Amino acid sequence: MSLTSDMGVSVLDRFYWKPETYNEHSITVHFEYLIKGHYGAEGLKSYYPFDNSIGYEEYVDFEDTQNVLYLGSFDIFLEISAHYLLKGNLVF
Repeated sequence: MSLTSDMGVSVLDRFYWKPETYNEHSITVHFEYLIKGHYGAEGLKSYYPFDNSIGYEEYVDFEDTQNVLYLGSFDIFLEISAHYLLKGNLVF
């Protein structure tokens, strides 16, 4: 049993993306701040980065669908001592 549309495109090709029919374009802004404080020993690195990306994705088929993308993330890395680390992230 073969499922094809009037245009000769397989119905299964419409519902599943393939690498040759998918494109993603985006631009990212990355900000990283080194935290300096009076905790822990000297030479410990603590920082938090913040990323924002905006772009679009495109499905190249006979409908040519485009969707706007936004991705943001906030990470934190605190080296409290040589034996204790605190790491967390938030993606939105």
